[in-house]
Amino acid sequence: MRLSYMYLNTRYKRYEMLARSEDGVRNLCCFFSAVGIDYLLKIIGRDEIEGSSNYDYIFTVEPNIYMGNWLSHGLMDEQVIIVKDDHNIFFRTSKQGFIDLVHQWVEVRKQQPPGISIEEIKTDVWQVKSMTDQQVEHYRAIADPMTRLLPDDTAGKSKLRSSVVTENQSQKDRLMRFLCLQNGEDDLFVMFARSRDKGIGFLFCYLHERLRSTFQVDQRQFYMLTDGLFVYIGFKQNGLKPDYQVFAEDDPELLSFKDDLYYHPFKTTKQGFDNIMQELHTIIEEFPSYGFCIQEVAPDVWSVSELTGYGFTLYRAIAEPRTGFLPSSLKSGLL
Repeated sequence: MRLSYMYLNTRYKRYEMLARSEDGVRNLCCFFSAVGIDYLLKIIGRDEIEGSSNYDYIFTVEPNIYMGNWLSHGLMDEQVIIVKDDHNIFFRTSKQGFIDLVHQWVEVRKQQPPGISIEEIKTDVWQVKSMTDQQVEHYRAIADPMTRLLPDDTAGKSKLRSSVVTENQSQKDRLMRFLCLQNGEDDLFVMFARSRDKGIGFLFCYLHERLRSTFQVDQRQFYMLTDGLFVYIGFKQNGLKPDYQVFAEDDPELLSFKDDLYYHPFKTTKQGFDNIMQELHTIIEEFPSYGFCIQEVAPDVWSVSELTGYGFTLYRAIAEPRTGFLPSSLKSGLL
């Protein structure tokens, strides 16, 4: 379960991160450190919890809230929705769990103890307690001085990682992969409908960075690998390579994890991927009025087609407005 410990910085009169588990709680600590009690109570009173302080921010995609840091991940708004459930990048908990957490945090913080502990006692159920000086010094001594990670946290990380892989696989098994993009500003296509598997989101992010002529190479966050038979798409901040500036299509270090859905949730045949790119460039040159759809019509067989006005209206109506998810009852993309 997730946990973090924060200590009172008497100079700045705020609580700062002391020690933590390896699962996104760093974002929670940073946000609580940056904002005051009144601000927290204000945002949890809204129907949709959202707000920011400098580079730290919070947003809602029902039934959860997410916390991130613009400076640390460098993602665009459209990409944030795709990787929001990656615990390496975002903190996630249920909306009600966060509301309860804030109320506890406020009550404990008013007492101004030397430290405050935040612990998840069961999934999305949080407990906030005051800490003594002795407890603060204990965790200061055992946490990594640079990352503030607590020792032996790999078990929790593996459990989270396993759940992500299982969820992604089950989503993939339910329906063919499908992606619908509409015309946007500045030579940009915007996703507004998609199947629920994580991989199709990674395909969108990869294409999104390469179809935009103004997007610099060194700003790209998503990469493509190939072993000659298949193509894999991953996220540079997935933790496989601390220095993620250089990624080669045949990088042996990354290819050893090619079939791991946690690191490379999108996979298709090289021929299938080449067909996507060829058809995509053809249809973009025609600049379709409403946009286009990328659909897997059979396993690893893809079709790129222009979106009609009727199709645009239909998919806008049935897709979830924030995520673009199509109803799970829709077993294949085009109706």
